[in-house]
Amino acid sequence: MLNKGYIDHNNAISTIKSSHLLINFNYKNTEETDMISGKLIEYLASGSPIINFSNSAKESEVVLKTSPKSFNANNNNINQVVTFIKSEYNEWMEGRYKKQNLTNMSSLSRENLTKKLFDIITTLK
Repeated sequence: MLNKGYIDHNNAISTIKSSHLLINFNYKNTEETDMISGKLIEYLASGSPIINFSNSAKESEVVLKTSPKSFNANNNNINQVVTFIKSEYNEWMEGRYKKQNLTNMSSLSRENLTKKLFDIITTLK
């Protein structure tokens, strides 16, 4: 585990891309309405497996389905999380770790999501 403290965005992206496993925690105040953060999208683009901790994960679960080795977890999934981390670690130790090639990541780009939002707003007039 590596804690670099606060770093600028470019260094953060570089660190994310060099990761082997990423963990995301949703804010407690977003538990009733799942919030998909830009950070989660950046994590997906890295190709690394992601464990996303959230008590309400409807929207992020849909997004994480683009990554076969990523999932949502909560306090009830601790055994699943431990098993997953051990499995990923063992693959890495045995030299079998590979980044995932995710398809359709462009649909989650800021530009495409902004265009979708703009299209929705313009149809409301």
